[in-house]
Amino acid sequence: MKFEEEIKTRRSVRNYTGKSLNKDDKAKLLKYINSEQNLIGRFGNRIQILYKETDTAKSEKIGTYGFIKNAPGFLICICKNNKENLLDVGYVFENLVLYLHKSGIGTCWIGGTFNRKKLQIKETIKENNFIPIISPVGYPADNNHMVEKLIRKVAKSNKRKDFDRLFFSNNFDKSISDATTREVLEYVRLAPSASNKQPWRIVVNNDKSTHFFIERAPNYEKSLGYDIQMVDMGIALSHYMLLSNKKHVFIEAPNIALLNENYEYVFSVR
Repeated sequence: MKFEEEIKTRRSVRNYTGKSLNKDDKAKLLKYINSEQNLIGRFGNRIQILYKETDTAKSEKIGTYGFIKNAPGFLICICKNNKENLLDVGYVFENLVLYLHKSGIGTCWIGGTFNRKKLQIKETIKENNFIPIISPVGYPADNNHMVEKLIRKVAKSNKRKDFDRLFFSNNFDKSISDATTREVLEYVRLAPSASNKQPWRIVVNNDKSTHFFIERAPNYEKSLGYDIQMVDMGIALSHYMLLSNKKHVFIEAPNIALLNENYEYVFSVR
């Protein structure tokens, strides 16, 4: 499944009806997060995802960014704190988010700004593992509350950088002319990212390799204690792999000059 329509229409949901997932939807969710094939990222790491039902009155106090309202449950990602695990968190969880959206179930990526203690996780988190990402999960309310509208406006959640600022041909000086390539990458442009910074920069070579770079926001991740922009890169990879016919992900830095000190090569696809 390519999820073109889901990528176009999916939005962060912060306001929920408060109604618990029905029997069928809960069963589909649990089946998905208990299927090993859905939890292994492109770099080979297994991402643990927990589903926790919660008191809707307490849901507002778990996520600080976004002021979550009436969420009947949360999804909780657990992994090791390193580059490739964080890439796989973005990849694995975005696939799940799109799958849930297809079923009419809302989510909202929350990274860093949430109260881990109030999640009251009973499961033991293994040594060297942590929780980088959580998301409320439930049925979207018909109307956004005022706080949600304000957050979306401040974060410019509906806006994306121009295509030719993100995607390039052979090096960072040339735009992409091929219509099919542009169509695939447009779905990457629509990917969500922390604070809507859209850090991915992609160069498509004539040899059909696609190279993913990051343009970092300086010092952005220091207060969080982990590299949240690597999660963003994993989300971009999810969209690219869903829409392209390419299968192989690898790390082999190409001979492409970086524009400045904030640029960094991450991985490639062919």
